[in-house]
Amino acid sequence: MSRPTPSEAERQAQRERKRAEAEELLDELMSQEGWQAWLRLRRGVHDYSWTNQVLLIMGAFRQGFAPSLVKPASRWRQDGYHPAKGTRALYVWAPHSRLRRDATWACCRDTLTARQRTCPKCARQQTYFRLRPVFDTSQVASFDTGQAPPTAPPQGEPIGGDQLGWMLEPLAQHAVTAGWAASVSLTDASTGGEGGWFDHRSRHLAVCATDPDGQPIAPNARLRVLLHELAHAQGIGSHDDHHGLSYAEAEVCVECVSYLVAASAGLDTAGEAIPYLAGWGGDQARQTVRRMAALIDATAKTLEEPLLALADQRPQAAPAR
Repeated sequence: MSRPTPSEAERQAQRERKRAEAEELLDELMSQEGWQAWLRLRRGVHDYSWTNQVLLIMGAFRQGFAPSLVKPASRWRQDGYHPAKGTRALYVWAPHSRLRRDATWACCRDTLTARQRTCPKCARQQTYFRLRPVFDTSQVASFDTGQAPPTAPPQGEPIGGDQLGWMLEPLAQHAVTAGWAASVSLTDASTGGEGGWFDHRSRHLAVCATDPDGQPIAPNARLRVLLHELAHAQGIGSHDDHHGLSYAEAEVCVECVSYLVAASAGLDTAGEAIPYLAGWGGDQARQTVRRMAALIDATAKTLEEPLLALADQRPQAAPAR
């Protein structure tokens, strides 16, 4: 027996329900709890798209928990864990290929080669996306003990310390090499309390080494400023007509980017970032972050790539004393 075709009114009602559900979930995502869940999730899924991050958080919220680290069941099994009985998977969009073992694929009764990315007859793509089940760390159990894996997040370095100061020079050099800035100075003196600046005309970036009283600024704090100004160098500013941001909105976006990138490097900037976001964005900060979430995430990923590469070199760059 075939399913009756829904009427236009029924389809419209369904669309309205889904829209209302999406708005409700987005509001929940941008709540304080949802925001913290996103930050915690990004520590372990740097390579996931913004769309997949939202899918994970919304799926987890529907089940009543906040996700922290997700993997497919096969990856968990390699680590000695399995999906716990009664758990429901979360889902992300994952790429799949139509290629067969002989490096060919079939479409429209033709055999196509691996170099043919699109079928010439119907325009079907060789690669497509489908939903793939994944499981959060709270949804799996050890084969040996039956316990979930430890979930304590890594402790961040204090903003007043110097443990990550060795990253300043190589990251500044990378910014020039990559064309993010024409020049970078790390020895300027602050005269009005500013930590640094980026001139979008000359594309010169400066990070202050001393405060207005002539006292040295902690290296970790200077790294946070460098990340903030590098986010500006990526094009997030009130001068950029493409995004149409006001000065305050641009500051909210770049500080959000620097907060995310710093967290990925193990630098805890919450004490500075959250007041900064509230100070510039006020009651509209959350709305700005939600509206510009995709831009914030994409920019953060751009800055995370060289920073995480540097972090892998830390034993050579900064041997333990």
